[in-house]
Amino acid sequence: MTTPRFAISQLTTTPWPLTRDLELFAHLNADIELAEMKFDKDAGKLAEQFAQLNAHGLRPVSLQPEVRTIYPATSALEPADPAERTALIKATIDRFAPFCTGIPVITNTGALGQSGNEAEVWEGCIKHYRELADHAADQGLSIAIEPLSPPMMSRDSILYTFMQGYELVQAVARENVGLCLDLYNSWQDADLSNAIRLAGDRIFLTQLSDWQRPRSYFDRRSLGDGIIPVNRLLAAVNETGYDGPYVLEIFSSDVPGALWEDDDALEQAILRSKARFEEAWATGDALANLGI
Repeated sequence: MTTPRFAISQLTTTPWPLTRDLELFAHLNADIELAEMKFDKDAGKLAEQFAQLNAHGLRPVSLQPEVRTIYPATSALEPADPAERTALIKATIDRFAPFCTGIPVITNTGALGQSGNEAEVWEGCIKHYRELADHAADQGLSIAIEPLSPPMMSRDSILYTFMQGYELVQAVARENVGLCLDLYNSWQDADLSNAIRLAGDRIFLTQLSDWQRPRSYFDRRSLGDGIIPVNRLLAAVNETGYDGPYVLEIFSSDVPGALWEDDDALEQAILRSKARFEEAWATGDALANLGI
């Protein structure tokens, strides 16, 4: 069985400069999920950074904007107006599209400041996502909506099951709008495997990390170091015919031994995760050997 392409999110390496990301990702023959925060605002310098990325032979597979929610969220509180936020995401698309067409831009609904009015956020997101999708289509990009976990409800998202994300994708009704499946956020969903199968080709990317009872808001584990039943969930993804990227996204701060405070430990966590991913697929039955 061919091993799917493994990618690393630049959010995993949040404390590192771009140059270190490029060196390690290229050394590991991994693809890259871009984080806008690591790139220069100046158009000329941005082009130079992408020239470095290309020189390292790295392939972008997805993009994390600095403002990634339609309504305010803890990741970005301002501006408050969803129309202004949508405009900022469109501007990000315009900046990056010349260098990486064909990839999904990862987004969410947001929810802060709406007094728990999920219906208002839902209707507003349908409107703004259609506008965003049409703009992205003109630039050769797609939009991936990422359902989050229940603890983030009413602050970062109104989507706290994968099925709710799929329902929003259906409501937006644009071919270039799909889903980001983050196993850390969705693994505890009731009947997630069937939701994955139902979503089918609307899954644009899959994010990987592992879960133990978190000690902070950013406390994710290396692949295989937690209790997510990765084998069963990837089996469901595989059955859909999914051929998109598998992206390692580990957050680790505000806990003893935080990876973001120890460069060597962070690098080892990345190496360990990639090795476990590849060992599983190398057996010819990845889904029986990856995870618990």
